[in-house]
Amino acid sequence: EDKSHTLEIPLMESGTADLSLGWFRTLGTWPIEVIPDQPPSASILLVTATERAGTKINFDARDDYGIKSLTATVEPAENVPPASWQEIITFPVPFIRNATADMQNHTENLAAHAMAGTAVKMTLTAEDDAGNITTSAPEYFVLPERTFENPTAARLNLERKRLMYFNN
Repeated sequence: EDKSHTLEIPLMESGTADLSLGWFRTLGTWPIEVIPDQPPSASILLVTATERAGTKINFDARDDYGIKSLTATVEPAENVPPASWQEIITFPVPFIRNATADMQNHTENLAAHAMAGTAVKMTLTAEDDAGNITTSAPEYFVLPERTFENPTAARLNLERKRLMYFNN
């Protein structure tokens, strides 16, 4: 209304907010506790292959005020010799913003990628609304690849890999 007022100020420390009218009339007193934002936490609990060669990630991602984004990064493991067909794969991971459950999961199909069947490491990177970023500990596993029941298809896949791996 006409006699309504708004006051917006950044709160930098805990204390008491007093609202007064003039010098002697106090309209209200409110205790204020400023709680600093903590960085998010992200951890990979388990990575498994699905029945159709998908990569299933069981993870935990939390933040005191909610996570803004969660990204997975897959790259060759340190013990894999460098090759031209290797690359870093990055993809967004859907998540529940203010999760209270201990575990969430996501399945990503990377079976058609050139690195399928090789040792890789995966990390999760979580960012909160304040811009705090956390990266999980790496999880090492063999990136799932398709299995071919047809002997001709299996042999073609083997030849494709041989050409790719040994003709850098």
